[in-house]
Amino acid sequence: MPLRMPSPMKRPQSSVFQFRRRIPRDIVEKARGQTISVLVGNRTVQKVIGAKATEISFSLDTRDPREAKAREAAALAQPTPISRQYRRFRSSGRLPRNKKPRIS
Repeated sequence: MPLRMPSPMKRPQSSVFQFRRRIPRDIVEKARGQTISVLVGNRTVQKVIGAKATEISFSLDTRDPREAKAREAAALAQPTPISRQYRRFRSSGRLPRNKKPRIS
């Protein structure tokens, strides 16, 4: 059976597409409480990763499936230094004080 490629999804009570991605298990504890910024269309979405969060989700602000796929691809293409930085320092169990992850 072929693997299904990720695609934007709609909320059950809405016709607007949304972005949803699971936070990798190895960094979820350290990522909680951090703020991420993602460029979506012509605006920047800032999300705080909550205390019980296991995924990141936000509106793609479009009802057009083609535009939603393009916006999702653009969001995925943005660098995610938070995961790289947390993975780099996960063996030590803490982040250096001057090296806190920043997402922009």
